[in-house]
Amino acid sequence: MGNYCSCIFDNGQDGRIQEIEDVKRERVKIQADPLDIEPMSVYIYSLNTQTIMPSDTSLKSSIRKLIATKYLKAVKIFQGFAVKHSILYGPPPTCEQVLEIERVLPQITLTALKNSENVMLMPTVKIRHGGYYEGQWNVYTEQPEGFGIMVYEDDTKYVGSFKNGIRDGYGRMIKADGVFYEGSFKNDIFTGKGILLKPYKEFPLNKIVGRDFFTTEWETTVLEKYAKAVKSGLFYGNCYSGRYGEDNQEAQKNTESTWQGYVLYSGNYFKGLKHGKGMMCFNDGSIYNGEFVENMMDGNGVFEWADGKKYIGNWKASRLHGEGIYTWPDGREYKGCYANGYRDGYGMFKWPDGKNYVGEWLNGNMHGVGTLTIIDKNGKKCFIKAIWEDGKKKKLIN
Repeated sequence: MGNYCSCIFDNGQDGRIQEIEDVKRERVKIQADPLDIEPMSVYIYSLNTQTIMPSDTSLKSSIRKLIATKYLKAVKIFQGFAVKHSILYGPPPTCEQVLEIERVLPQITLTALKNSENVMLMPTVKIRHGGYYEGQWNVYTEQPEGFGIMVYEDDTKYVGSFKNGIRDGYGRMIKADGVFYEGSFKNDIFTGKGILLKPYKEFPLNKIVGRDFFTTEWETTVLEKYAKAVKSGLFYGNCYSGRYGEDNQEAQKNTESTWQGYVLYSGNYFKGLKHGKGMMCFNDGSIYNGEFVENMMDGNGVFEWADGKKYIGNWKASRLHGEGIYTWPDGREYKGCYANGYRDGYGMFKWPDGKNYVGEWLNGNMHGVGTLTIIDKNGKKCFIKAIWEDGKKKKLIN
C-alpha cells in the first residue's frame, strides 16, 4: 500500500505534501552536523529526554531521533489546523537588543502544563500575524496554552503562561527598545503584581539600591543586571526605533525630575494600568512610594526628590492635592492644604531662621487672612496679622 495511500491521506495532494516535507527533512539532515545540537531549542527539545547512553555520540543520536519523532508528529497535527502554520527547525528568532538583556538576567522558572490529549508540546512555528511561537498548544482550540515562548512581529519577546492564545498568568516580557516587565498577566495585559523597567543611559542604580527600593533579593539582582545591560549602544545609537523609542530619546534630553520620565515601577496593575500600591523611580533617582489610580499617583503617598526635598501626603491625578507635609533640605517646611499641585487653603510655612506664616494660601502664595512671624535684630518675635494678596501684604489687621 505504501506510505501515501488513501488510507492515510484524504487525497493524493495531501500525500504529495507529506512527500515534500520528507524531502525537506532529508536536506536538513545533510546540511547540519549530526553531532551539533546547539541550534535546537534547549527548552522544547530537552524536556522529557531521560535517555542515558554510554557515549556522547549515542546520546546526541538518541536526542535527534526523539526530535525527529516530535517534529513529524507536530507536522501531522498542524496540517489539521484551520489556519496553517510554518514549522521551524529551531528556537524563535530573537533580536540582538532582547538577547543583550536576556543574557544577563536570572533565568525565569515556570512550570509547564502536563502533556495530555488536548495539551501538547510543539516546536517553533510561524504564526499567522507574523510572529513566532514555541511551546504548548491546545490541539482542540488550536491555540497556545500552557508554557511557551512568543516573539511578536515588533520583536517583543514573551516567556511565560498562555491561555486561549494570549498571555495569561506569570511571565516575562522584553521589548526591542529595552522595556522589561515581569509579573502577572490577565487577558494579555498587566494585571496584579509586576515590575516594569525602562532603559536610561544614566540609570540611577546607586540611588535606588541605597534607598532600599526593593524588598526582595531577586528584584535587586534583576535591577542591577538590567542597569548594566541597557547602557549598551544598542539602545542609544538609534539602532532601533520602536513605538517607545521617541519617548526614551525625549526623556534623555531632560535631566530634571519629570512625571513622565520614570525608569522603574514595582507594584500592582489593573487592566494594564498602574493601580493600587506601588513604588516608582524617576530618571534622576527621585522615588514615589504610595497609591496609584489608572497610572496616576493618587491617594496617599511619599515623594522623595533626588535633591533631598520630600512630600508626605495626599495626591490627585499625579499632583499634590489635599493635606500634606513638604520639607526642604535647608530646613524649610510647609504643613497644610494643597490643590492641583499648589499650596491652597490653610497652612503653616516655617523658615530655618525662625520666621513662619500661618494662614490662608492660594495658588502657592500667601492669600487671605494670615499671620507672619519674623525675628528682629534683637531676637524678638514680631507678629504681622494682615490680609495678603498673591504673597504681598495688602491690609494690616489690628
